[in-house]
Amino acid sequence: MEVLAGNISYMNNNEVSNLIDSYKDLTKSNPRKALVSAQDTYDLANKNDFDEGRIKSLMLMGESLYALSEYDLAMQKFYEALSPALAFQNKKYEAEIYHWIGNINQSLSNYQTCLEFYFKSLNIKKDLPDKLSEALTLNNIGIVYKLLNNYPKALEYYLRSLGLKEEFGDRKTVANTLNNIGLMYSTLGENKKSNEYLFKSLKFIDRDNSLTDEANVLNNIGMNYKELGNYGKALDYFNESMNLIKMTHKKDDEANVLNNIGTIFSFLKKEDKAIEKFLECLEITKSIGDRKTEATSYLNLGVSHLNLKNYSVAEAYLQQAIELTTEIKIKDMKMSALFHLAELNEATSHFEEALRYYKSFHDLERELFNTDSHLKSKGLIAQYESEKNRKEYEAAREKNVELEQMIQKLDSLNEEKDHYISIISHDLRDPLSAIYGITDLILAEKDTTDKEELLEYVASINQSATKVLKILKLLLRINEVESGKLEVHPEQLNIVPIISSVIEDYKMRAEDKNIKIHFNSENDFSLMGDRNSLNSVFSNLISNAIKYSPRDKNVYIINTFKEGYILTEIKDEGPGLTMKDKEKIFEKFAKLSARPTGGEESTGLGLSLVKKLVNVNNGKVWVESEHGKGASFFVKLPGRPL
Repeated sequence: MEVLAGNISYMNNNEVSNLIDSYKDLTKSNPRKALVSAQDTYDLANKNDFDEGRIKSLMLMGESLYALSEYDLAMQKFYEALSPALAFQNKKYEAEIYHWIGNINQSLSNYQTCLEFYFKSLNIKKDLPDKLSEALTLNNIGIVYKLLNNYPKALEYYLRSLGLKEEFGDRKTVANTLNNIGLMYSTLGENKKSNEYLFKSLKFIDRDNSLTDEANVLNNIGMNYKELGNYGKALDYFNESMNLIKMTHKKDDEANVLNNIGTIFSFLKKEDKAIEKFLECLEITKSIGDRKTEATSYLNLGVSHLNLKNYSVAEAYLQQAIELTTEIKIKDMKMSALFHLAELNEATSHFEEALRYYKSFHDLERELFNTDSHLKSKGLIAQYESEKNRKEYEAAREKNVELEQMIQKLDSLNEEKDHYISIISHDLRDPLSAIYGITDLILAEKDTTDKEELLEYVASINQSATKVLKILKLLLRINEVESGKLEVHPEQLNIVPIISSVIEDYKMRAEDKNIKIHFNSENDFSLMGDRNSLNSVFSNLISNAIKYSPRDKNVYIINTFKEGYILTEIKDEGPGLTMKDKEKIFEKFAKLSARPTGGEESTGLGLSLVKKLVNVNNGKVWVESEHGKGASFFVKLPGRPL
C-alpha cells in the first residue's frame, strides 16, 4: 500500500492506530481500497503485537465488507474482533462491534437478532461518555421498529436519540434524526408530514460542511413528491440532490439518485431516458462494488424493457437481479424480480413458466411474512421488549423509580385534563346558557314578539354563538399542533408584508379605540416558515396589544436582526403583567390580572396557540413587562436580511 511503503518497520502503536482511523472514510467512498488498507494495518498490528490495532483493523475490514454487501464475511470479521475486545476489556469496542453485528442482521432482515445486538450495544453505551454513539444506536433501534411497523416504538427511540443529540451533539446529528423521523412518516404514507420533518432537517444542515447530508435529505423530499404523484417537483429535488452529490464525488449516493431519476422517467413513460439513467447507475455500482444498488439497477432495467416489450432483454436483466439478490440475500428485491418475470412470461404466453415464477414469488412472500409476523404481533413484541428492559436496567429499584414517575405523570395528566374540562365547561356555559335563554324566551313570546325585538334576540344569539365557535376553533387548532396533525407548508417568506397585512386587518379595530399602530423595520427580512401559522402568531399578538390597551394609546411593532435571527417586538401601553401573569401567560386557559379595556372577549387560549405555532416555525416567543407599564412580546425566528 502506498502510504505504508518503506515505513512499516518504523511505525509505533500510536501511529498505527492513527493510520487505521484515517482509513475510516474510505469504507464509504472506496470500500475495496479500505479493505486492502485494513489488511495492511492488521499485518502491522501483528508485527507490533498490538492488540488494539488488531481489533480496529478487523472492525475496519468488517465495515468495508458491509459496504460491499458481503454480509457473511463482514459478520465473520466482527466476531473475530469481538474475542480480543472481550479479552482486552474495552467496552467501547465491544459496544461498537455489537452495533455493527446489529447493522448486518438488519440488512439481512433478521430483525429479532438485530434488536438483540442493538440492545446489547445500548446497554454498554449508556455507561460510556460518548453519548452521540449511544444516540446512533437508539436511532437504529428506531429504524428497526419502523421496519417492523411498530411506529409508536420507532418514534419513541427516534425522540430519545434526538434528545441526546440536542444535548450533546451538533446540528448535523439533530438533522439526521429529523430526517429519520421524516422517513418514518413516509413509510406510513404520510408524505406531506414527512416533508415537514425533512424541511426542518434542512434548516439544521450546514451546507459548507454537510453537502452529503443535504443531498440525502433533498433526495428524500424528492421521494415524497414522487409518492404524491408530483413528478415535476420530485425531479427538481432529485436534480438538486445530484448537483450537490457531484461536488462530493460520492459515487454510491450518485448511483442511488440516478436510480430515482430513472424511476421518475419511467413513471412519465419516458423509458429510453429511464434506461439511460439506470445504465449510468449500473456502471457506477459495478466500479465501486455496491452490489445492492447494482441489483436494483438490474431490476429497474428489466422493468423498463418489459414496459417497452423488449422481452428478451428484460428477461436477461431480471434474471441477473434474481441471481444477485439471491447471493446477497435481499429477499424483498428478489420477490419483486420474480413477480415481473411472472408478468413477462404471461405476456409472452409462457404460462407454465409464469405459474412457476408466481409460485416462487408467493412462497418467498409467505417466508418473509412468517419470519416477521411473530415480532409484529402485539403480544410477542411486548414480551420481547420486557426482556430487553430487564437486560437494560441493572436493578429492580431503577424499574420501580421509572414506574413511579410514569404513574405520577399519568396522575398529572389526569389532573390537567380535569382542570381543562372544568375551565372549558365554565367558558362555554355562559354563552350556551345565553343562547338557550334567548331561544326559550322567543318560544315563550312568539305571539307577542315584533320583528325589531326578534332581530335583537338573533343578534344576541349570534354574538354568543360566535364566542362558542371561537373557543372551539382555538381548541381544535391547539389540538392539531399538539397531535402533530397541523399541516405546515414551509416556504421562503418576507416578514414585513406578513406583519403589514395583519396590521391592515386590525386597523379599524385600533381606530375604534383611537389607538395608533407604529410599525418600524430596519429592513425587510427573509425566512423559511409557514405562512398560515405566522399569520396566526402576529394576528394574536397584535390583536392582544389593541385589546389590552386603553383608548388614545400606541402600539409599537419593531423588526430588528441579530446573529441570524429576526426579532419582532410588539409593545403596548396597557396595564402590563404581574410576576404570576408572566409565569402562566403561555398556558392554556390562563386567567390574567389584566382585562380587555373595551369590553372585548378573551378565551385564554390565544397565547398558548402562539407559543406552539412559533415552535412549529423553529422560533421562540417570550414576554417582558412591569406591572402598570405595558407589555412587550418578542418573536425570534431564524432568517436573513434581504
